[in-house]
Amino acid sequence: MDSTRRERALGTAGVLILLLVIWLVVTRTGAQQEPPAAVLGPMVDQPQVPAPTLPPAPTAAPTPEPTAIPLTHRVVAGETLASIAEQYRLTPEAIAIANGIEDINQIRTGQLLSLPESDVPLELATGELPGCRFRVDSGDTLWGIATDYSVSIESLREINGLSEDQSLLIGQVLQIPPESPAC
Repeated sequence: MDSTRRERALGTAGVLILLLVIWLVVTRTGAQQEPPAAVLGPMVDQPQVPAPTLPPAPTAAPTPEPTAIPLTHRVVAGETLASIAEQYRLTPEAIAIANGIEDINQIRTGQLLSLPESDVPLELATGELPGCRFRVDSGDTLWGIATDYSVSIESLREINGLSEDQSLLIGQVLQIPPESPAC
């Protein structure tokens, strides 16, 4: 074998050995193990590189415990019955019933509202309510309600303070005129 071939073979073998040593160092360092002294020789005053740390695993946000609902709420400017109900996890209708409010759109600043003692939204039925009142549901019309209660549309408007161009709102509570046979 000539010297050029021998030099190439030794060079290639040397490169392979060097790559093997580097691979061993990298894999052993990543696993936090000391490389064998026989492979690398003694290490003198080598700085210790801290092992990489993984970020903490994401954790689910704790579910807040329900807090007790206060007994009352004073209305501040800009609040609606819906926003107050959302704040306390109630329905506007539940608050309206607890306070004898017939029109859920009619609250005023400074008004003190009693709140039902429940942290679960109340499911209230639509339709006929005690005391000749009616809660408007989707699809209800003033004409249909007047027909069902055998009263005029005009008397329904008058007793509830509704103008001719005013629409009914879902959840709105209407007073039925006392002349209705159902009352």
